[in-house]
Amino acid sequence: MKTLLNNMRLGKKIGLGFGLVLFLLLGIIALYQYTLVTVEKGYDSLVSTEIQISKHAANINSYMLQCRRNEKDFILRQNTKYLGKLEKNCNNLIKEAQSIIKIADLHSYGELSNKAKSIISNAQAYKISFNDVVENQHEMGLDHKTGLQGEFRKAAHALAENIKKFSVDEYYFNYLLLRRWEKDFLRSGSEKYKKRLEKTVSYFKKEFDVIDAKKNSVSKDVLGKEIELNNAINDPRIEFQKSLVQYNANIAALFKLDKDKRANSKEYANIRGAAHGMEDYLKGIHLPNAKSILLEMRKHEKDFLLRNDAKYIGKNLAVIDSFRNLIKGSTMLKSNKDGLSPILNNYEKSFLTLTEKQVIKDHHIGELRERVHQIEPAVADIIKLSESNGDKKQNDILMTTKLGEQIALITGLVAVFAGIGIAFLIVKMITKPIRKTIEIANAIAGGDLSQRIDIQSNDETGDLGRALNKTAEDLSTMFNEIKNNATMLNNSSEELATISNQLVNGADNMSQQSNTVAGATEQMTTNINTMATAVEEMSTNTGSVSSAAEQMSQNMSAVASAIEEMSTSISGIGTNSKESMKIADEAMKMAAVATKTMNVLGEAAKEIGQVTDTIKSIAEKTDLLALNATIEAASAGDAGKGFAVVANEIKGLANRSAQAAEDIANRIAGVQKNSTDAVDVISNVSEIIEKINSSVGIIEKSVEEQAKTSNEIASNVMQADNGVKNIAESIGEIAKGSNDISKNAGEAAKGANDVSSNIEGVNKAASESNTGAQQVNVSAKELSSVAGKLNSLISQFKLKEDFKAA
Repeated sequence: MKTLLNNMRLGKKIGLGFGLVLFLLLGIIALYQYTLVTVEKGYDSLVSTEIQISKHAANINSYMLQCRRNEKDFILRQNTKYLGKLEKNCNNLIKEAQSIIKIADLHSYGELSNKAKSIISNAQAYKISFNDVVENQHEMGLDHKTGLQGEFRKAAHALAENIKKFSVDEYYFNYLLLRRWEKDFLRSGSEKYKKRLEKTVSYFKKEFDVIDAKKNSVSKDVLGKEIELNNAINDPRIEFQKSLVQYNANIAALFKLDKDKRANSKEYANIRGAAHGMEDYLKGIHLPNAKSILLEMRKHEKDFLLRNDAKYIGKNLAVIDSFRNLIKGSTMLKSNKDGLSPILNNYEKSFLTLTEKQVIKDHHIGELRERVHQIEPAVADIIKLSESNGDKKQNDILMTTKLGEQIALITGLVAVFAGIGIAFLIVKMITKPIRKTIEIANAIAGGDLSQRIDIQSNDETGDLGRALNKTAEDLSTMFNEIKNNATMLNNSSEELATISNQLVNGADNMSQQSNTVAGATEQMTTNINTMATAVEEMSTNTGSVSSAAEQMSQNMSAVASAIEEMSTSISGIGTNSKESMKIADEAMKMAAVATKTMNVLGEAAKEIGQVTDTIKSIAEKTDLLALNATIEAASAGDAGKGFAVVANEIKGLANRSAQAAEDIANRIAGVQKNSTDAVDVISNVSEIIEKINSSVGIIEKSVEEQAKTSNEIASNVMQADNGVKNIAESIGEIAKGSNDISKNAGEAAKGANDVSSNIEGVNKAASESNTGAQQVNVSAKELSSVAGKLNSLISQFKLKEDFKAA
């Protein structure tokens, strides 16, 4: 590749670089277009499949809820208008599921298709179960007057109407009251019982007036049809009414008779006969608690119809059985029993038939609920699968988009870097040879003809490099000879310069040797004079030092002894003063503690005084109680003698307690006084100790000042000692002067030797100057020959100086 580029011309290289970058840019545009188309198709697929499936699933859920609502409305209201609504909603539900199947099969979503098929299957089963519920409801009746509900209602009303005829508990109670007032009136003849008797008779008359008004009455149902009340049993209250009329007529006649004639009268005999007839008729129709039993039956019946709980069926059947047993065990006439039993059996049969249908209806409703419970999770699964597939597709779209973006980004970066690289490569391939050419040209211009250009390309830069290399080669050949001749000339010149330097150095050496001889002579004279002076000074200094050193030694010994004794005394005073201050501080602290302790003792003494006051008060009260006890014992006579003895003992103890308390109080007062005195004394002692402490402090300050003064004296002594040391140093100088004398004498001898040596050097320098002059002569001849050759070579070139001369 590199060889191919090197063989190309510059125009082709630049065109190839721009073409490659343009190709990469076109690739990026194509990649972005492909990514956009892929994303668009992915989202179109997402909208047309997963979102549509979710929408259909949501519609299924909505239609299912509407079906449940129609179902509940029909069951609660028994209105046939909800049947058509449910049918329509269920069909719409199936259509939505079929739409899901179509989309799922188109995109090979097998699980989604199976879920939708199960929804259709359960929806169809739901319709069948609901039709069973509707059919069962029609049999039961769409309201309480039709179907089995209407038949059961008729049976219940017939039973209620007939039981009313035997619910004579109140009649029986008033009949017994009637007989009671009758006997009370017959016994006492009181007007009060007469009124009560008449009131009870009027009660029965009012009741039978109501019965007469209700005879042959009818009721109307919601359709307007007249339904006669069940008259399977003749009303036994009619017979009771006849006896009551007879009783009422005879009781009115009895009221008119005298009191003593009433008991044995014919009217009373008729009254008794009518009363017995009334009693016989009541016993023949009396069914105890029939009304309450009927109410209990109706209660269980309503509980079942409202709550739909099977336990109320058993409760109602148990009440029916107990009612049947009540009829059998009652005092009713056989004809009444035979007439009431079929009515009860008809009620039981209607109730059981209705409950059986209700159980079947509940079963069908349970099937409806089961189908719904199968549809709901299937719808939820479809939504979940649809969302999962949608999320997967969306992730795939995002991944495709991200991948396209990454590829485009990478391709763009590759294009950018490739462009930069190609541009850099082309520029480098152009500029590097040019820079090298310029560098070589500058080197040639500066006189360096040894460098060459490494040519690796066949373009215009390669041609330029080859031309410059040829020029440099020709110049190099030409100037090599000039360089060699110049080197020879240079060497000859250096030899001449060396010889000249040797001549100059020889002359310098002779001059220096002469100077050295003169200096050595002068130094010898100076050293001899110095030795004489040093000997004289040494003699004088030795006498002075001996006298001064002896006197100073005596003074220093005396001063040192005095200072040592003073320092010892001052140290002792300082130590004693510090110990005194420490003892004074401890004494003050102990005095403060003693004062605090005595104050506490004083407070304790006060508290003990309060306790003794309390003891004295108790003793006084005890004495008073003993006095009262003595008085009470005296008033009791002989019986209180023993108590009086005890009272006297208590009184004696109280007196002794009072005396002891008084004695304690006196002693406590003494303790309090002593404590107060002790506190005062300790306070005085504390003040004295504080003054002592102050005085000791003043003494300590004075001692510190004396110590400072003694330290200054010691410093002066040290300075005197330094003077002695200086004297010793002077003696050392004397010794040093003696040494200098001997040293100067040696140097004088050495100077004489140097004079002789330097004279020999002067002779040697003269000989070297002669030899150098001969060599300079030979070198001058060689330099003349080289100059001739150099002029011959330079005359072959045209130089600037030649043009100027012309």
